Amino acid sequence: MYKRLLSILILSTLAASTLGGCGSSPPTLTVVSTSGGNVSVMKADGSGWIQAEAGMSLIPADIMKCDDDSGAEITFVDGSTVELLPGTEIEVVELEIMDAGCATMRIKQTIGSIIFRVTKIIDRACRYEVETPTGEVAVRGSGVQVYVIEDGTTWACNLEGEIWAIAQGVELQIPEGRCCVIRPGQPPKLVCDLTITSTTGGSVTLPMEGTFPYDTYDEGTVVDLVAEPQECYQFVNWTGDVNTIADVNAASTTITMDDDYTVTANFIEQCYLTISSEYCATVLEPGEGTFVYDAGTVVELTAAFVDSSLCQDRCVEQHGCVFYWSGDVDSVEDVSNPCTTITMNGDYSISAVY
Repeated sequence: MYKRLLSILILSTLAASTLGGCGSSPPTLTVVSTSGGNVSVMKADGSGWIQAEAGMSLIPADIMKCDDDSGAEITFVDGSTVELLPGTEIEVVELEIMDAGCATMRIKQTIGSIIFRVTKIIDRACRYEVETPTGEVAVRGSGVQVYVIEDGTTWACNLEGEIWAIAQGVELQIPEGRCCVIRPGQPPKLVCDLTITSTTGGSVTLPMEGTFPYDTYDEGTVVDLVAEPQECYQFVNWTGDVNTIADVNAASTTITMDDDYTVTANFIEQCYLTISSEYCATVLEPGEGTFVYDAGTVVELTAAFVDSSLCQDRCVEQHGCVFYWSGDVDSVEDVSNPCTTITMNGDYSISAVY
């Protein structure tokens, strides 16, 4: 009888150990928080969508989605977290804690954007993966942002650590701070962000200004740059990450995208000087007509008397010839001197008078 009871006890202990993992429960994801709007979960049993709540557990085959005005954060038992940004849907595919604490977490992302942060991986057998319609992103420590659009095109940006993109039999390691794109039916490619700004006096019309994190360029792409000045301004040059710009002094040029670059189009104010003459004067320098100068330029002015019988008679009638500059003369150094200067602080119209 004693032996029989002992055998039953041993069998019961073994069964409990097998079913319960020595008293431990299967690993789950836990909803930490939700923000605004509607965050819902389709449980694996197919019972329909329910509202997600903090503390809710997620198991393989559960689906979670966030409306366009809501987000959520979930955590794994090892401390790894997945942040779901608005408009995102994921499915929990696999969760496992193996020997020596090594973990496996695999989620499927159909659309939207997530930030996946993984605790430091010591054992290379540990796996943290994001499956998308066009490929996979392997997180080997410690942070990645994955963005998926409707046609399945996927961008993966390495926030920190070792991140790999896998598609069409190609594995691409993404350097820290860089992003890659996986397009339908194509292997992953590194992409480059281009940030464009301009100074006062103009704008960049091609490819326009700003930074568009997911409107990126494949590495090696040659991008047209076109800067257009406003009225009374002129283009000066491009500054910033200009090593691959074909001509930094040309308003229309190209840049080759070998990395993430930031460039600025610089403009300078232009001032128009219109010069004429009256009676017996003529302007020798810079001449008569309309001229364009950078703001602040000091322009030499040289006027002369027209030596003609008519002008001589006029001077006799006036008991001598008197010279002066007329018009917008506030910045003329000496309005009574035919040889003087004008400082271009604006648009001016002047006239030499004898």
